[in-house]
Amino acid sequence: MDVTKGIVLSLQEEILVHRNILNELRIKHLSYGKWPASGEIDIMESRGNDKIWNPRDNEDAGNNCFGSTLHWGPYFPANGFPKTHESVCLTNGRSFADEWHTYTLDWTTEYIAFELDGEEFFRVPKPQGGFWQFGEFEKDFPGSENPWTEGNESSISRLR
Repeated sequence: MDVTKGIVLSLQEEILVHRNILNELRIKHLSYGKWPASGEIDIMESRGNDKIWNPRDNEDAGNNCFGSTLHWGPYFPANGFPKTHESVCLTNGRSFADEWHTYTLDWTTEYIAFELDGEEFFRVPKPQGGFWQFGEFEKDFPGSENPWTEGNESSISRLR
């Protein structure tokens, strides 16, 4: 499988980040189909540019901001991420590049929560009716099939 996203850090930073944050990681094949059906979790996604503006979303998008996102949906472009995305931006000319930060994902059977430096800033609770109903795919994308009718405890489908 080709990896299309990853962490780009200097060698010194990579050693420190992997030792402190990543304990164990196993990549599985696409259990529910192509992206975004098998899901994607962006714990922290940011651009390295100083103070750039995202005109599409009318918001800051430079290294003074980052986003945490769950990508999910039966196929592209039916991606429910707008319902499971949160951005955090620093003010007063500060940048996330100015100092080290800890980005945490807390995944339980009842919710997925994101933290910055030990403070929760975003929580996605287990949707009543599952992500299929929460995404309103039958209404917005008629004829779509639910890829998550079956799941296991090691996938986001446990929140279905």
